Amino acid sequence: MKEMEQLANSLNDRDLEWWPFLFMRPPQQERMTSLRVLVLAALYGGPAGTFADAWFALAGGSARAHVLLAPLLVTAVVFVAFRLTFARAWNRRAARMSVPRPWATSR
Repeated sequence: MKEMEQLANSLNDRDLEWWPFLFMRPPQQERMTSLRVLVLAALYGGPAGTFADAWFALAGGSARAHVLLAPLLVTAVVFVAFRLTFARAWNRRAARMSVPRPWATSR
């Protein structure tokens, strides 16, 4: 588990992984809230779902669902995936970093 958390956080710390939403990355010692994960999921999943909608329409899909179904579905899947993987690893590290260490205080 520790190795998977380290791998996830090594990805979390790369600027390229947050592009173009680098402004959404919290400081390492700050927990990643569900609201932040939901916004990120919408920022990534919304356009991906819209692209999927367009692709199916251009491919001649006959079973046409509501235009918001794919973006909402992809956003929900991305939210669950991010929350269970990257946000969990981020929050475990943030919890460790926020523990007071009296021996490490500056004088």
